Amino acid sequence: MIRTIQFSYFIALCALFSISFTSKATHILGGSINYTHISGNSYEIRTILYRDCSSVPGPSTLLIDATSSCQTLLIELDSIDMDTTVYCSSLQNTCNGGSLPGIEWNLYIDTVELIPCSDWVFSYDICCRAISNNISNSMTEGFYLESKLDNSGQTNSSPIFNQSLNLVAEVNQPFCVNNNAFDTDGDSLVYNVINPLGLNGNNVAFETGFSLSNPTGAGSNFSFNQNSGNVCLTPNIIGNFVIAIRVDEYRNNVIVGSTVRDFQISVVDGVAIANQDITGTVTDGNGIPVAGVSVELFEYGISLGNLNLAATQSTNASGEFSFIGQDVGQYLIRSQPSSGFIATYHQSTAYWKYAQVLYRMCDAQVTTNITLVDQNNPIGTGVIAGYLNGTGVVKSSGDPLDDVNILLYEMNSDTLVQHSITDQNGFYELENIPSGSYYILVDLEGLSMISTHFIDIQDGEIIQEANFFADENGVSTDGEYESQGFANLESLSSHSDFYLHPNPGEDILFISHKTNDTFQVSMYNSLGETVKVKTTTGKSLKLRTNDLPKGIYYLVVSNSNTSQYLKWIKK
Repeated sequence: MIRTIQFSYFIALCALFSISFTSKATHILGGSINYTHISGNSYEIRTILYRDCSSVPGPSTLLIDATSSCQTLLIELDSIDMDTTVYCSSLQNTCNGGSLPGIEWNLYIDTVELIPCSDWVFSYDICCRAISNNISNSMTEGFYLESKLDNSGQTNSSPIFNQSLNLVAEVNQPFCVNNNAFDTDGDSLVYNVINPLGLNGNNVAFETGFSLSNPTGAGSNFSFNQNSGNVCLTPNIIGNFVIAIRVDEYRNNVIVGSTVRDFQISVVDGVAIANQDITGTVTDGNGIPVAGVSVELFEYGISLGNLNLAATQSTNASGEFSFIGQDVGQYLIRSQPSSGFIATYHQSTAYWKYAQVLYRMCDAQVTTNITLVDQNNPIGTGVIAGYLNGTGVVKSSGDPLDDVNILLYEMNSDTLVQHSITDQNGFYELENIPSGSYYILVDLEGLSMISTHFIDIQDGEIIQEANFFADENGVSTDGEYESQGFANLESLSSHSDFYLHPNPGEDILFISHKTNDTFQVSMYNSLGETVKVKTTTGKSLKLRTNDLPKGIYYLVVSNSNTSQYLKWIKK
């Protein structure tokens, strides 16, 4: 339901609303405002707020200011979901009657019609923040969120943060906050640490000893990854610390939007234990345990190269795994592929940045289960192919990266449609793709997607050179790829009496057969044009292919008993 309120008519109501919450301790701990283009001029506005459970309950509706030089609105959002953040099950927090910091999050959503304008600002401010060590007069200081949109010449959706916030850390223990976001428009994202904002969007003042470059104080080892937005530190002071980041979106080197995420980390002492046992069960989509599959435990941290593999276990006959005596920390857990399923993280996702970070500070026993993601078998005729190369992170510069999951997601629904695994040459191929719009994610755990391919493909179309490279900053691409036309062969046999090698290959192709029968080979390019025809008697035929451009080729191989279709790739 679309509910917008003309600003001038409700100024008095807004003032009363603000006064009502100023008179109480709202103790907002964090939040962000996001928007998603639906169709035409319709946008969905989403706001998530994190609050201290010791404060007043969150409101059932939220008023967002939407201002621009073209129009001014108030947008009333409904609370549609809420929950508490669990970082310690064995000790109570302020959400359930205890004394530890307790965090509740509330999600507010509604839709609005926005006329095109270059300077939309969506904002929410309220008094007051929770008490903090690094912000002056924090208990009376305002809390302000905003996001910006330029929809004057195009539509746009803001980046969506992949993780909810976990905001409690143990003193003198490493701790990270995942701020990685993904942009479905394919815009380039730039992350910055910014000054936290107070009422009316004014900068708040830092206490002595704290600053924008070191908001958690000297000796805390504060670090920020500009490519992923991740914040990491080893806090050395007990207390509360406010940090704000902004994600800017660039399209063709022009900024089209930005989103602020503001959050407060609470640092406590004497809560985290030395080690814990992490156990769980791997099941398929029907809840049936999967035996004999390898499960990996990764240490989670700032995105700089591969995550550290802390331990590996195999599931028993009941699908169970256990990591005994692990250091308390932040982890990702992944099951390797099983028959009919692909590599899957907790909780049931194939991409590491969508996975739930496991973090329990004081629990000696932690249970975390994995429901495997099906190996999809889409019904289509499109093909997308490319290479993944490293530039010094995993292997030496320029080397192909093998055994990496390549994931194809449908654009509008964010549904995983197909996957591939890079071979020893770094080559991947996504087959049987239906006509539609897609984006690709490369699952190199620990490396964020700096940029990716957004591909519109038609029935039978063959897309090549959808290449990626990886370095210490993340996975990137120039966004360029080649359409090699359309396949016109009706079927390709996956079970052939003939064998092509090497495949992919370069200047020479061998076609082998288990008998000495005479057989004929006809080779076609992706446009269906005949490029070579040869007949031989014997078990092997050698074709020189140095005169052919790189691409995907189709071969019809025939003898007196059979005629089969094969596919060969020249790299």
